Amino acid sequence: MGRVDRNNMAGEQAQMRLLIPADPMAVRGALTRIIGVLRLRGTSDEGLVRAEIALAEILNNIVEHGYAGDEGPIAIRMRCGADRASFVVSDRGGVMPGGKLPEGTLPESGPPPEGGYGWFLVRAMAEHLDYRRSARTNLTRFEVVLEE
Repeated sequence: MGRVDRNNMAGEQAQMRLLIPADPMAVRGALTRIIGVLRLRGTSDEGLVRAEIALAEILNNIVEHGYAGDEGPIAIRMRCGADRASFVVSDRGGVMPGGKLPEGTLPESGPPPEGGYGWFLVRAMAEHLDYRRSARTNLTRFEVVLEE
């Protein structure tokens, strides 16, 4: 399911690559492994929460909307530095509507649109969020601050 470079887990750099099926249980397992690696590194509780929320929302969106019930792979790459983690998530699901990430803004009044909280949370938890479609592959990149 994946590999972790354990050469420097508690130090400056740690890397992890996972390849999972587009399945809610596989997403849950991947999140458990990734958060476990971050916890071993001594990441703060706030950093763990930011990473888990951002990654969970992105992965669940891929399963629910990108593949929309179809089978397919999701690749996750994480690199950790001293105070932040960078993620690259790739999949071969459908293209994002309009070819870009949703704004993730909440309406000034009334309830949010269906699924409106997800991208709002991702944008609140992640930095340097970027999406590209290349050669039938979606690439979503982002960073999460682990330590303030």
